Amino acid sequence: MELRDPIQTGPAMVGGAMRRGRLVINADDFGRDAEVNRAVLEAFRLGLCSSATLMPNMPGFEEACGMIRDRGLSSRVGIHWVLRDGPPLTDSIRRFPRFCDAEGRLRFNRPGGWLPACRLSSWEAWAVAAELRAQVAACRRRGVPLTHLDSHYHIHTEWGVLQVLLGLALELKIRRIRISRNLGTSRGPAKRLYTAWVNKSLKRSRLAGTDWFGSVDDYRAAGPGEVIGSREVMVHPLYRDGCLTDDGGELLADRLSLFADRSAAVAFGEEAS
Repeated sequence: MELRDPIQTGPAMVGGAMRRGRLVINADDFGRDAEVNRAVLEAFRLGLCSSATLMPNMPGFEEACGMIRDRGLSSRVGIHWVLRDGPPLTDSIRRFPRFCDAEGRLRFNRPGGWLPACRLSSWEAWAVAAELRAQVAACRRRGVPLTHLDSHYHIHTEWGVLQVLLGLALELKIRRIRISRNLGTSRGPAKRLYTAWVNKSLKRSRLAGTDWFGSVDDYRAAGPGEVIGSREVMVHPLYRDGCLTDDGGELLADRLSLFADRSAAVAFGEEAS
C-alpha cells in the first residue's frame, strides 16, 4: 500500500517546500569531533549525503566550519541545534535543571517518560530562545549561512521547544525545519497523533522541510517505493575499521542502496534549482 504524504494536499507541497518526490540525505552531527567531520566530508565526496547539519557547541565545530568554507559546502549545511550534549553557548540556560545538569552541561530531560514537554515557563522559553540565537549566530559568524534546522535527539519537536522555534524562525531566517519522524514501526497511536500535530504546525508555518522523515531502517520498514512525496533520510557517517558506516553499523553505501534515486538527492539549499 502506498504511503501518501500526510502534510501535502496536491502534487506540490503546501507552503513552498520541496517539490514532490525530492530526496534529501542529511548527515547529522557534523562538528561533533574530528572523526565525524572526516566521515561526513567523505560521505559528501562519495555522494552518500546531500546535506549536513552542524553542531555549534561541540569540539569539532571550528574544524567543520573550515571544511565547509574550503570545499564550498555552505549551500548544503544547516544547524543541528543542541539542547542535550556538551556545553551551552549561553549562561542563562544553565539555571534551569530541565535543560542543564549540575555541571552546567546541556542535558534536556523530559518529566513523565516519552510525553513531550508541552509547556515551558516564560523564563525557560526565554533561555531556550537565547541559546538558539547564540548557536545560529556562532555558525553565521564563521560564514555558514544555514539552509535548514534539525536538532540533536529531535528535541526541537518537543512542543514547548517547538513553540519557541516557530516564534523565532522568521527573525533568524530559518526557512526549513525537519519534521517529526513519521515513519517506523515503533510508534503507537499516541505518538502518531502527536507527530501529526507537530508536523501540521510546521506545515501551517510554511517551514516543513519534507513530507516524510526517518532513518534508513524506517524507510526499509515502510518500503521506500511506497512512500509518495518529498523525503528526508538521516544518516550518521562514522568510520569503523577504516570503512564508512552509518553510525558504526552497516556500510553507509550499502544502507543507502535502498534508495533508487540516491544519486539525484538534493540539499535544502538547492531545492529551487
